[in-house]
Amino acid sequence: MKGLVLYEMYKLKSVYLRNLLMVGVLYAVLTVAMKQEFLLYMLVWMMGFYAMGSMAMDEGWNRFARALPVSSRQLAGAKFLSTGAMILIGDAYALVMGAAIRTIIGGDFREVCLAVIMVSLLAMLLMAVMLPCALKWGVERARNTMLLVFAALFGSALLLNGRVSLNGFDSWMDNHLLPAVGMLTAVTAAGCVAGWLAMAKIYEGKED
Repeated sequence: MKGLVLYEMYKLKSVYLRNLLMVGVLYAVLTVAMKQEFLLYMLVWMMGFYAMGSMAMDEGWNRFARALPVSSRQLAGAKFLSTGAMILIGDAYALVMGAAIRTIIGGDFREVCLAVIMVSLLAMLLMAVMLPCALKWGVERARNTMLLVFAALFGSALLLNGRVSLNGFDSWMDNHLLPAVGMLTAVTAAGCVAGWLAMAKIYEGKED
């Protein structure tokens, strides 16, 4: 299992490290210049996307890995563990840069911590759905489906903007923040277990 996870992390270092460093510097500069902290959290999402995108390079590796004394659940588990590790790298970036930027422009660092937690849980939940889809139908098809979902959500938000008041929702979140985080954590954990089992089942089918 350790070797499988290290293989995934090596791919990140060998293929994407330079791009990640450039993007990290760019987001930090834009965040300070525009005073838009949400840019810090984009790297958390990107790390999940990198984990999914790297599967496009795995066809030959998958054939080799299935010849190793590892089960399909171990293969799927390694992918989920490495994806979680990549998202944690994005978390570390967001927390460090968030602390630095809060020192520069002021504000409560606890808001950054809460945002990192929420974004990380949502990113991992999304990956729990997308990783099995990418293995089953291919990375490009899974990515296009994901983009369509995001476009639909963004379009809906634009249509509802100004027509629906979110004051009630904001008030509820302020009063039930910890239960909301706990519920999202439970949903993400359940989604990861379901995604892991689904991915293992797909690996089993590829062994036929």
